[in-house]
Amino acid sequence: VVFSLCTVDSTLFFTTPEHVFRSDDLGNTIYPVFTFSGYVYPAVASGGGPSLFWYQTMPGPDCLYESSDKGLTYDTIPLAGLPANIGFGPVCRLGGNIWLSTTAGTYMRNDLQPQWTLKSPVSFTRMEILEGVLTAGSSQGVFRLDTILNQWLPENSGLETLDVRGLCSNDGNLYLATG
Repeated sequence: VVFSLCTVDSTLFFTTPEHVFRSDDLGNTIYPVFTFSGYVYPAVASGGGPSLFWYQTMPGPDCLYESSDKGLTYDTIPLAGLPANIGFGPVCRLGGNIWLSTTAGTYMRNDLQPQWTLKSPVSFTRMEILEGVLTAGSSQGVFRLDTILNQWLPENSGLETLDVRGLCSNDGNLYLATG
């Protein structure tokens, strides 16, 4: 069972229940990046950025991992400040900040401050860096990050359906998949 597929600079990554794999040649040759005896959740390319994230649960504590070199090495991201027993959702890096959406809201962690802090009560279904702006979709619409205020601002003008499940941009136009 493949949970997720993503690419970072034309390198393909995919996850299965206990592994993260990579391929540099469109899937002809596959290399394991990470193997765990518990349960590995989907890998995500960081909104078009250079980071790759994945997380695992069971049998030990939940862990979040980040690789900035296409899975050759990875770092464990501490979870201090996050509530216990929450579900992880989309994760994205923008500069020195990591943004993590959970079932308890959306949190931020700065590279210089190892504590997660709640930045929005909204749980996002998707986060992407679109034209340099961190943009997110949720059941409450589209939000864009104001990096000066570190606040999520709604961008729902003209939306008939607020349940946003996917988003992308092309030539300055924002495209949404709604439910």
